[in-house]
Amino acid sequence: MNSLKRLWMFTLTLNRFFVMLLALVLLAGSVAGVLAWREALEQRSAVLREARFQFNLNTIKRQLESGLQVGLQLPEQTGMQHLIEQVRAYEVVIRSIDVFDAQGHIVFSTDGGGVGANIPVSWRQSCLSATAANWGAEDEEGRLLCGSVITGFDQVAGGVALRYGL
Repeated sequence: MNSLKRLWMFTLTLNRFFVMLLALVLLAGSVAGVLAWREALEQRSAVLREARFQFNLNTIKRQLESGLQVGLQLPEQTGMQHLIEQVRAYEVVIRSIDVFDAQGHIVFSTDGGGVGANIPVSWRQSCLSATAANWGAEDEEGRLLCGSVITGFDQVAGGVALRYGL
């Protein structure tokens, strides 16, 4: 009888061990699933965020190109300052928006001291390429998106640089 009682106690202990092991495996699987879901959500959020900034950059570029189509040069498009200020106010993580001519001189900027300055030389070639695609890079301040403004004659008239924090 004593050995039967020992066997019964051993079986209960073994069952408890397997139940605890199963609970730990389920808990670890749940934690891993939550972490994977969170990572996927953060990646999707980053893609959506980048798309918003691309949209804002393209909106500014199209507005500038529309003005060029009717004969207004970049400095003559005075409503542009209001537009870039409005875009920056809407997206609080945008650090600055600069509109510059083909020589790299800033014509409009959300940064008060930026007008009249030059964009960094390292950006100029990439920003002023005559392609439809926007260029992006990261610098010490965050992320930079840049696109060229093209005239109706496929000439580069300037560009738009949008910087935002990560």
